[in-house]
Amino acid sequence: MIITSSQTIEVVLGAAVATNQSSVTVDYVEFSSTTTTPALNATTTNSTTVVTALSAPASGYQRKVNNITINNADTASISVTVQFNVSGTKYEVIKSIVVPRGQTLQYTDQNGWGLVGTTGGIAELRSGWVQDFNANGTWYKPGNCRFFLVEVSAGGGGGGGVKVAFLEVFAKAEVAEVAE
Repeated sequence: MIITSSQTIEVVLGAAVATNQSSVTVDYVEFSSTTTTPALNATTTNSTTVVTALSAPASGYQRKVNNITINNADTASISVTVQFNVSGTKYEVIKSIVVPRGQTLQYTDQNGWGLVGTTGGIAELRSGWVQDFNANGTWYKPGNCRFFLVEVSAGGGGGGGVKVAFLEVFAKAEVAEVAE
């Protein structure tokens, strides 16, 4: 992620917290044609009020984001949306991701978005991306998707058996048609 002088990164929760706001940190590098300066910004969420996680740099500078962490310090799960604000227009980067109590939503420039569990291991973030079809349908690739697995099971009427097919794709297709 790179932001310019007309862009900010914002965080907002889907509901008021039960007890504690969450810490938000952004590790980034600010650079111009002559300077490169590593930096860290820290703030906290404010329930359903949008907070700026990383402000816009001065004109002539850019900020490359290395890492974003949103640590759920509340006593209950939180729903997090991260968005770009480009000159007043909001663009959701990741929307309504549920972060369980004690876990951290993390972005890295090498691995994208994930959840860090209470023991420090990477937890799965894909649970909200599962789609089941009982008939024909269209599947749309989620944002930041680098890999997806399509499993197709088909049973024939009258004892035709069951066929199972797997398709592994490295996020080149935007849409996959699921049809009989």
